[in-house]
Amino acid sequence: MLKEEIKYQDVTTEFKKDRDYEEFIEAFNDYLAPFEQDRYRELEETLPNVHVIGVPRSGTTMLTQLIYSHLDLGYINNFIARFWKAPVSAIRISRKILGDDFRSTLTSELGKTDQIYGLNEFNYFWYDMLGYRDHFQKTEEEAEQIDWDRVATAVKNILWAFEKPVVFKSFMLGWHAKQMQQALSKTCFIWIRRDPTDNALSVLDMRRKLLGTIDKWASFKPIEYELLKDLSPYQQVAGQVYYLEEAYQRQLEKLSESNYIVLQYQDVCKHPMNALERIQKLINRNGGTVELPEYSISSQKVSTKSAETHSDYNRVCQAIQSFYS
Repeated sequence: MLKEEIKYQDVTTEFKKDRDYEEFIEAFNDYLAPFEQDRYRELEETLPNVHVIGVPRSGTTMLTQLIYSHLDLGYINNFIARFWKAPVSAIRISRKILGDDFRSTLTSELGKTDQIYGLNEFNYFWYDMLGYRDHFQKTEEEAEQIDWDRVATAVKNILWAFEKPVVFKSFMLGWHAKQMQQALSKTCFIWIRRDPTDNALSVLDMRRKLLGTIDKWASFKPIEYELLKDLSPYQQVAGQVYYLEEAYQRQLEKLSESNYIVLQYQDVCKHPMNALERIQKLINRNGGTVELPEYSISSQKVSTKSAETHSDYNRVCQAIQSFYS
């Protein structure tokens, strides 16, 4: 079970979870889990699993939506995610009822989508698979306790259920990229990076909207959290961006260059087809047969901030410089 503060933290009314529903759906998942696992198949790895990683508010949602909207890949929608302990069963039902052909409008609210066929982060699944009980990044010693055979079995069965490569939006898995790639050699990572100041300001705005204040921590905590927790909110978000990026960098440096690419947020927005072409090549050199769309794709508005448009710009910019210098 996930810790209470993850599900029921002191969030604003707009984002507050329904405790009765959460307890019901978790009990339902526990009930379904044996049914699911009894039907898992012993499968060879034949298709790549693809993971979009990046700091919160860096463009991970937009990029994942862009990928499954224009490339023939499976993805986790809001229906499937409700059954994180029975994902294969949920995928089979979802494909039968909702079909596969959904094109996103590339919109979301703090990474969340409302439609039943909208993108879901699948966090409960990854918390379960990776043994997380809170938002803290695991140390190397803690990560050694992850059951990668269990992870590989579940992912291979998800790929089998979709019958094609699958793209996930995976914050936590980026912390364990090397171990995941060792468990499944065709694993691909797509790291999207955003200007650090814009990214940190967006995290600060997320605090305001999600928690009603900038004085409380929001989202994932790097190993260095203890160094940051007593600093100002501006230094906290700057350090959060810096250390999470550093963790992803350390992991991807351990991989073959054939298993990952790094994209810039602004480039993806301005030239989405160029980004998709790089992603297609990444997937296909790892066993996929994905084709690029024959139609053109419109560019997206680049969200940037400045001292004129954001009252906290100068303070966050100064904090960013103290880390990135």
